[in-house]
Amino acid sequence: MHSALTGLPPWSPAHPPTLHPPTQVRLIGTFADARHTAYLVLELLPGGDLFAQVVARWQPTNGAPAEGYTEEGVRALLRMALSALAFIHARRVVHRDIKPENLLLLDRRGGLLDLRLCDFGAAQVLPLPTGGAAGGGGYFAPPTSPGLHAEGFASDVWSIGVILFVLLSGQQPFAAEDEEVEAQLVLRGRWTFGAATWRDVSSSAKGLVRAMLTGDPARRPTASEALQHAWF
Repeated sequence: MHSALTGLPPWSPAHPPTLHPPTQVRLIGTFADARHTAYLVLELLPGGDLFAQVVARWQPTNGAPAEGYTEEGVRALLRMALSALAFIHARRVVHRDIKPENLLLLDRRGGLLDLRLCDFGAAQVLPLPTGGAAGGGGYFAPPTSPGLHAEGFASDVWSIGVILFVLLSGQQPFAAEDEEVEAQLVLRGRWTFGAATWRDVSSSAKGLVRAMLTGDPARRPTASEALQHAWF
């Protein structure tokens, strides 16, 4: 153990463990060093994050076409991601920074079977204060009028919808070389199923993408409603 941490009181285990759903990173315990810096001890997830896996699966290698994902594999990932979302939303928590980098895999070889939602640094409990947008890159929902609880939840659902789009096609729905252009595409909700990779995707999967990337947050399904979609 680091010398700054020696001679410290026993650490505090997280209680009760039943509050941790299987789709979120487990807090093992907490402790502080001699400078009163707090530390969180989290479960080890050696499989890396979903972003790295997406890049590996959708990047052609040695002239061979990209492996991509099967719909069954994407379905398993989305079910876990939406289950994690439904769990925190039921407790009035909005994550506000959902992206592939914040979805960790338990095992690189069996990553499709186990996924964890992490990084609650931007999370807030409803009602949200006005302003202070969070989120990153093309995964953040377009801004809406403040004050409605549904909008905070719907923003998380939008982010999962973007991830679903990426998993199924290997492309971002609002990809643009210029950040301002990308922002305008998000604001206008301009995206299509035009890429060749969509040809073999089922109409049911496309239907869920449309629902989750609906511009009007009031018409977007909740995480629990999305789990009841015919695609699952």
